[in-house]
Amino acid sequence: MTRTQRIDRQDTGRETMLGSTISQVASLVSWFLFAVFISSVIEWIGMLAGWWDKTHARHMLTEEIGYLSHIDQNALLKLHPAQLADKAITWVNEAYSFIGLPKVLNLLSQYMGWLAIGISSAIDITYTLVIRLAVVLLALPAFILWGLLGLVDGLVARDIRKACGGVESSFVYHRVKGWIKPAIGLSSGLYLTLPFSINPALFFIVPQLLFFTFVYYTASTFKKFI
Repeated sequence: MTRTQRIDRQDTGRETMLGSTISQVASLVSWFLFAVFISSVIEWIGMLAGWWDKTHARHMLTEEIGYLSHIDQNALLKLHPAQLADKAITWVNEAYSFIGLPKVLNLLSQYMGWLAIGISSAIDITYTLVIRLAVVLLALPAFILWGLLGLVDGLVARDIRKACGGVESSFVYHRVKGWIKPAIGLSSGLYLTLPFSINPALFFIVPQLLFFTFVYYTASTFKKFI
């Protein structure tokens, strides 16, 4: 392989990595905007159906801030959830101010109060989801730790099964393996769109235990001979 070919391959690899990174960021942004839309629709339906009053979104935001203030600094990322959420909310405020949303709300409140209430609720929902997104990002290291623990325990169980001539079951392996990513994705999506506040430390206990279980059984049922 000539030097020119190696350079071309390196450039192609960099372009592929850059394109993949941009695609993942765009997917994350689209996913978050979709969560904002779904949560806003749920909030509006709840108000119209009489499940809660017009201040429900504001109360939920206040409770989320209270939960966030009691979470300590993340030991791995060296970030405090409250600081991360505060920066994100500042960016959202700047974006709303840039498009002139506060002026629009003041105008609508004079002539179309119901529409102003709906938009205000959607804004509070956006703030709530920003806070929850910060919690999700800081909860990912915990998933990694649980995954590493499940991987180690599962490989030990695999070695024991291999040494003792245990039965091989590819059915369990393929079925359980498919639930590893959803254990993180579905739980995070559910947490973002919940129409009520819940302590994130309690909410993520079950998803993290499920993640550990799926990784454990995936590693323990991996084929005995490679």
